[in-house]
Amino acid sequence: MIFSFSSCADTTVIGSVVEISANGNAVFDIMPQKLMEKANIGDTVVVTIGNFSEEMPFVDKIVDEDGKVQLFLNREDWVISICIYNGDFCETYGIEVGDKLIIKKKLSSN
Repeated sequence: MIFSFSSCADTTVIGSVVEISANGNAVFDIMPQKLMEKANIGDTVVVTIGNFSEEMPFVDKIVDEDGKVQLFLNREDWVISICIYNGDFCETYGIEVGDKLIIKKKLSSN
């Protein structure tokens, strides 16, 4: 798998879907260390892929809440993906390999 990275703002990372896992997760071409320069585990991020755009947690342990959409850092395989607990993200939202995406850290409004 080839990883790429580009940024358009201090908290934004751009990439694409490179794989759809057997359980329907969208796997990205974004290097985890590059994303972690913009957002930390536990931060809320906004992920936009085509018509899908949603706030979600950036996690390294799956939150076991049915239907919970989450940006997941798989430390074992060292990849970033979006998953739905007990669901098929790509089928649910019509996501395909090659789709472009934007991940942006949600800034707190203090």
